[in-house]
Amino acid sequence: MNALYRADDPNIVKVAHPFDWTFSTNYSGSLKNGLVAQPTDKRIDMAKLMQREQILYYREVTLFEDELHDNGTVLSSIKIVSDSVRNNRGKLKGYWHGFNHT
Repeated sequence: MNALYRADDPNIVKVAHPFDWTFSTNYSGSLKNGLVAQPTDKRIDMAKLMQREQILYYREVTLFEDELHDNGTVLSSIKIVSDSVRNNRGKLKGYWHGFNHT
């Protein structure tokens, strides 16, 4: 797909260079299946979040990596962390995007 075709998309705000991977959007996601975002007074327990726990299992799985025709690098991966003492598991989807000379 070419960036020129994307220029007609109303969500695209700026095209930096005519490459498929250089565009910005105002799209911030959407809710489906009747879900509704509601304001809340609940807050994240920062003290609990900051507690150090022993990591007993850690793996990183690379889903996608590309050098963008020598114009930069893009990497998509998943990190799996577990402290099997309490059977707590966490998954983190990461996306890294770097450009050279753009």
